[in-house]
Amino acid sequence: MKIVIIALLIIGIFYLSKYWIKTFNIFQELKTHCDKLMGNVNSIKQQRLDNIYALAESVKRYNLHEYNTLLEIIKTRGDLQKFPELKSILPSINALVEQYPNLKSNEMFNRLMGKDSLIENSLKEERFLLNKALREYNQFVRQFPSNMVAIVHQFKELDYTKFVQEEYAPKEIFGTDN
Repeated sequence: MKIVIIALLIIGIFYLSKYWIKTFNIFQELKTHCDKLMGNVNSIKQQRLDNIYALAESVKRYNLHEYNTLLEIIKTRGDLQKFPELKSILPSINALVEQYPNLKSNEMFNRLMGKDSLIENSLKEERFLLNKALREYNQFVRQFPSNMVAIVHQFKELDYTKFVQEEYAPKEIFGTDN
């Protein structure tokens, strides 16, 4: 009888240890998954920030190009006004001079805007996956009997707002400093 009780205790301890180790490993796996998804979200946020700065730079260059083109047009008009004998053909010359060249910065701007839309969709998907993983992890922390392992090994619930509110501080985009 004593041997049966000892054998049952050994078997019970064995299965309890097996469950404990398995549960601990599940916690580690869930936490690692949450960290990986947070890394993905941060990477996409950085990509979004880089794209915003590229857009701002594109707009700056586009505006500078238009400004320089306008100055050239005004200068050319002024130069043409100095020759009275050209007054009859001046309107057609103005029309030729004022034709804008094919602006490449406009195409770059449109491409960057399209890329921004893709980045925002990726960010939305990754945040959805992160929220799902956080929910699974937190549920595992609260459920019995896994919460016993969580208490002993100090696995705490992960805060959704901590993960979501870590935004990058914006820099001055249109300032005078580069």
